[in-house]
Amino acid sequence: MEFRIKHTWDGLPVSHEPITVGLRLDNAGLLVEVRAPFFNDPPAPPGEPGKPFGGLWDYEVVEEFFLSDRTEQYLEVELCPHGQYLLLLLAGRRKVWKEELPLEFEEKRGNMKHFTLCLHMNCRKDRNQIYFHEACFNVALGSDLVMLLKLDYFQWPKWNSLL
Repeated sequence: MEFRIKHTWDGLPVSHEPITVGLRLDNAGLLVEVRAPFFNDPPAPPGEPGKPFGGLWDYEVVEEFFLSDRTEQYLEVELCPHGQYLLLLLAGRRKVWKEELPLEFEEKRGNMKHFTLCLHMNCRKDRNQIYFHEACFNVALGSDLVMLLKLDYFQWPKWNSLL
């Protein structure tokens, strides 16, 4: 299954090659493959590559969200092109209950255990402290950016193409 992120969170076209996020099942779980332009703006975070890094959302990352189909719990996965990552388990919007979970991550590949639902978006902040948010699924026109993480905007992909 493949998703192409071609729009900003509010529906405008991106000004670069679209980000592609591929999902496929393998023996270890769900394999997430990311192909994205490399902006290097801001430069690499100070954390060690291959390790979790708190505050990664302030750097160039591709984020995936996997929402439970039974509760408002979800997994947020942030992958940085410099090798750092961050996994957060949340219960409701922005309520972290577990953080810096382990992940097998190398280069631009992350391998996770099974979860059920996802919304993909890219987020990066440049040297001028300006955030750029892009989304696979658009948020309603007229919404503000705070609505981006509202669980109502998570969408169900067609999982039968993955299974």
